[in-house]
Amino acid sequence: MRNVQQQASLLVKKNKEMAQGLFEFGLAFNVLGQSEADDLGHALTKMGVAADELSGVSMKHSQMEMMRFEEPLKDYLKTIHAVKLALQRRHEKRLTYTTCLAEVNAKRTNLQKLRMTPGAEAKAYGAEMSLKRGEAAADGARDSFATVSQRVLREVDRFKREKGDEMRRVVLDYVTLQIDYNRRMEQVWADLLPKLEAIQTSTYPGGDGVGDGGGGDAAVGGGG
Repeated sequence: MRNVQQQASLLVKKNKEMAQGLFEFGLAFNVLGQSEADDLGHALTKMGVAADELSGVSMKHSQMEMMRFEEPLKDYLKTIHAVKLALQRRHEKRLTYTTCLAEVNAKRTNLQKLRMTPGAEAKAYGAEMSLKRGEAAADGARDSFATVSQRVLREVDRFKREKGDEMRRVVLDYVTLQIDYNRRMEQVWADLLPKLEAIQTSTYPGGDGVGDGGGGDAAVGGGG
């Protein structure tokens, strides 16, 4: 999951860089258009305007990606980390409980041996008190483990249920975002194409005009 989040961050960074590149690309065409005269300069300027518009679309898209894809993934990763910490605490509580049980069993065995040993009444009494303290500690560890375990299992169940739905929405939102972005980029190019074609037609009206001019020169020569 961490790798997915890192790749999402790289993707957002890449799209920001592309937006900046398109802006500089458009700026270069605008400058070039100003240095050229007539229709060529006009065509270059239109290309620069289109590139600038593409830059704006790309920049907005990268911002949307950050808000609707990168940030949710970061939040999801933080939640996963929190769940892992909670599971680790549950494991520690369980380990403490099992350790207490093992100590109680050892103290109980020791007490039984002392009770069977003549002249060890004082030691047996001390062992009995130690056993009672151990049993109280084991009871406390058991209750603590049960409380933490119930809370953690509830949180894990809620995480699976809610975050699963949330991630599904994030992925669907990302796909929709990409479709909308590519359509807008394509539309900018599509709008530019007839403008450039119109300029080309205006500059070079076609072979008919050139041919007619050549024919006219011949007619004048014939008249001479």
